[in-house]
Amino acid sequence: MVQACAAAPAASAGSVTVVLRGLTALSADAAQLAAPLQKLAENSATAPAALPLIAKWDASGTLSALTSKVAAGMARDLADAATPDARRVDLATGLLSLPANRASALAQIAKLLGSASLQTPLLAALDSAYASDVAPVLTEAFVRTRAAAIFELIVKRPESAQGLLGALRDSRLVFADLGPANAARLRTHPNRGVARDATDVLAKFEQANKAKDEVIAKLLPDVEKPGDVAKGKALFTGTCAVCHMLGDLGTRDVGTPLAGIGSHPVAELLTSVVDPNRVVEPNYWQWNITTKKGETLTGVIARESSTGVTLRNQGGDLEVKAEDIATREDRKSTRLNSSHVSESRMPSSA
Repeated sequence: MVQACAAAPAASAGSVTVVLRGLTALSADAAQLAAPLQKLAENSATAPAALPLIAKWDASGTLSALTSKVAAGMARDLADAATPDARRVDLATGLLSLPANRASALAQIAKLLGSASLQTPLLAALDSAYASDVAPVLTEAFVRTRAAAIFELIVKRPESAQGLLGALRDSRLVFADLGPANAARLRTHPNRGVARDATDVLAKFEQANKAKDEVIAKLLPDVEKPGDVAKGKALFTGTCAVCHMLGDLGTRDVGTPLAGIGSHPVAELLTSVVDPNRVVEPNYWQWNITTKKGETLTGVIARESSTGVTLRNQGGDLEVKAEDIATREDRKSTRLNSSHVSESRMPSSA
């Protein structure tokens, strides 16, 4: 079969790749297949599927020098933003199967998990090649992106679920980033150890909310008293209007528009002031977009289409073409308003 794959025409590379990956469950002597395996490894289209076979079958190290050379080239292509997405996924899948290259492949994949186009296939590759070294990669990727698909893979295995709980313990992740639904899934995880530890870890965040509730209760009698409209308007204009619109006050809707805000109960408004991250509408989550040029742009997504997105922040609206986006990460734990966004986090173009 290996000889037939090596003799197949170039146009059959896709089919050859499928066949080669199906052979990984078998055993063979690479020394007896050195010539066809070398040909397949030297072909860039079939190398990602051929190298795992060589790594498994080449007990004597006959092709070790070739494997190292080809794998180094694959690693460079994986890191190259100009490499097509489908090719990067093939490269990542192949490199994950090479013990000598697995650590560096995982490090590169961790960077790519913020990419909307690469996230799903790369998660599938990590799922197929799962081992203990994948858990920290998933944890750090979720800390950066809060992506639902990453969380789904994390809770699939107790080890990675425990890794996420470790991030909560170390304050690399806070409850607002995790969200109540995900927290509930951790508390009720089928693995009893995960469920028990989740209950213990999440208790401290509930205590923090309780402390804020006590502050709200203490302040509520004061805010229910009649206020000074003139002073309130001056405070809003100088502090809040940079992100929020209220009638003709404000410049743009970076944060939630406040039209009709007076219809809400005073206690609800006070809660939003004291604990603004408790409830954040998805439309006003902050996004960090990194372009293929290495620029980092920050803001809420005002508009989005297949051709690109419009980021909005205090500096205005910025059009970003889809083809220029390397990664995008939501930071839904941080509401974009004047009390939470500093000028240092504004894009240079603002």
